[in-house]
This record gives sequence, C-alpha cells and structure tokens, in this order.
Amino acid sequence: SDDDFVVADDKLKELQDAFETGPYADRQPYAIEAPIQIVLGGRVIVGRIDAVYQDDDGTFDLIDWKTGTKPADREQLAVYRIAWAKMHGIDPDRVTVGFYYVLDQRLDRPDVSDLTAESIAQLFTD
Repeated sequence: SDDDFVVADDKLKELQDAFETGPYADRQPYAIEAPIQIVLGGRVIVGRIDAVYQDDDGTFDLIDWKTGTKPADREQLAVYRIAWAKMHGIDPDRVTVGFYYVLDQRLDRPDVSDLTAESIAQLFTD
C-alpha cells in the first residue's frame, strides 16, 4: 500500500512467502481495501484501509500493509481509526491500528490514542 511501484516477479514471490508465514495468513479479514471518508479541518479525507479484522470481542483491528521498510506516519493510522469508528458508530477505543511490514513480519502499533478528530483537523488548518 505504501509503495506505489511495479513489483518484479521475484519480489512478489518473496512478499507472498513472507505473508503466508506471517500472523495474518490464517486470519479471515472483515474487509479488504475498506473505503473511508471523513471531514477533518474542513477537508474531505478519502482513503482505503488495506485490511480490517474483527476480533472475538467485537473490536476492530485496522492494518496497513507495508512492503518496504520506510517508517510510516502514525497520523495516517489515527485518521483510519477515527474514520472507521465514526462510520460504524463505535467508540474509537474499540479500534486498534497497526502497520504490518510484510517482509520483516513486523507489526508496528504506534500509540494514536492522543490523536483525536480535533487534533488531526488542526494539522490541516495550521
């Protein structure tokens, strides 16, 4: 999702193999490429969440796949979390988020609990 480039066959195979041995290989997603739309700071934010999983306790886990190693911004995940919660009428505390670096099989869950709709909106108005 973060790397907009054509993947060579050998790289694609490496990504597939890494995914198939990772923690998400056997999980059934609730949604894939889930569309989001929210107005923040007077701007319409439109995007897609790579994968959404619903846990047994009813919480949602939003995952953004990363095919490279470039660090990602937690604000992206905060927007996903806020938008998903609003669109589904649930408390944002019932939504977890993370970046999954496929090749490294590494899950990064930055703390986004301090990022509210208001604080994100400020990023667009400052």
